Amino acid sequence: MSLPHNQTEGTRMKRLDSLLQEEVGQAIIAECDMPLGTLASVTRVETSPDVAHARVFVSVLPEEQSSEVMATLEENIYDLQQILNKRLHLKKVPRIEFFLDRSESHAARVNELIEEERRAHHEHDAK
Repeated sequence: MSLPHNQTEGTRMKRLDSLLQEEVGQAIIAECDMPLGTLASVTRVETSPDVAHARVFVSVLPEEQSSEVMATLEENIYDLQQILNKRLHLKKVPRIEFFLDRSESHAARVNELIEEERRAHHEHDAK
């Protein structure tokens, strides 16, 4: 049984996003000199339906290095795009754009606030 067209397309886009995530990550490691002690990882990729563009989300630790890492990625975007164009055997390779993914630090901050509230509530109950 074959999948309906829209499910097939969705599966294909997910596979493309996953492939791009892996290939961009490898290209960054090979091509970009990141600041010492900095970890930059591609957290997700969102490719446009027409496959013209791909939004590449990058998480940076420590967060204070985010601006420098994003600048490094932008400086190397042409070379990274060329690597993808050569590695990927696709009719159309999407043009990559980098975006800072703050979801991990946001989640950590929310957890921190919840823990602070829990401690304050516990201290209040102990009085």
